[in-house]
Amino acid sequence: MTEPASRARRCDVSLNCRGSSAAPRRCYRVPPLGGAPVQRADWGTHRMNQRGQSLIEMGLTVALCVLLTLGIVEFGYTFLALNLITQATSAGARAASVHQMGSRGLCGSITDDSAITSSTGIVQSQIASMATVSLVTVKQAPLPFTATPCQTFNGSNIPLVIVTTTGTIPDLFGLFGSTLSFTRTARFRDEARQ
Repeated sequence: MTEPASRARRCDVSLNCRGSSAAPRRCYRVPPLGGAPVQRADWGTHRMNQRGQSLIEMGLTVALCVLLTLGIVEFGYTFLALNLITQATSAGARAASVHQMGSRGLCGSITDDSAITSSTGIVQSQIASMATVSLVTVKQAPLPFTATPCQTFNGSNIPLVIVTTTGTIPDLFGLFGSTLSFTRTARFRDEARQ
C-alpha cells in the first residue's frame, strides 16, 4: 500500500464515493463508528428523552380531548333537558288556560290544578326522569273575582294563566357541579275567562 492510501484509512472521517469511473463521482463524509463513550451515551439518552416527551404530549392531548368531549356531551344533555322542561311548562300553561282542564269556579277561577301540578300531572309526566321537579305552580293574573259580577276584559287587559316549574337537572359527569337549578315560566291567555 502506498503512504497516502494508508493515511486516508487512519483518519477518523473517511470519504465514500459512489458512481462509476465514467460518471462523476459523488463523495460524502462518513462519521466515525467509534467515538467517546460519553458521546454514545448522550445519543441514547436523547432518544429516550424524545420518547418520554412524545408520551407526555400524547397523554396531555388525549386528556384534553376526553375533557372536551365530556363537556360537549354534558352541555348537550343540559340543553336538551332545559328545552324539554320549557316545552312541558308551556304545555301545562296551555292546558291550564283551557276551560276543560281542571276545575273552574266562579268567574273562571281555577279550583283544582292537580292535572297540571301533581306528580302525575302534565308537566312532570313530560319531564319524566330528565330532571327533578321540586315545584309546579299555577297562577292567574289578575286574580278572578270571588263574587259576581265577574270582570270584563278588552284588548288592554288580557287575563293570563302563568305556570312556573322549578327543580334541578343532575350533571352526567359533574363538570358543572352536582346539579343545575332551573326555573321556567310560561304564560297563556286564560281562555276560560272571557
